[in-house]
Amino acid sequence: MPPSACCSSDKALISLMEAASTTDDRQTACRCLNLVLQSLNVNIKLAESLSVNCRINLGFTISPSVDCSM
Repeated sequence: MPPSACCSSDKALISLMEAASTTDDRQTACRCLNLVLQSLNVNIKLAESLSVNCRINLGFTISPSVDCSM
């Protein structure tokens, strides 16, 4: 379970997904998150668990291998 401060910082992810109202917007957000995961030293297991542990629905799995075209 991530610390509460981690879930509090998910507000940025939630805001991003609320602003992504079209399929193209959501795909762009997904690709952006994948680039961040690949370019920073992110703990992939923790990133993948954020949506479940922090109870947010992004519409896709946080993972560097997710297919953003769907």
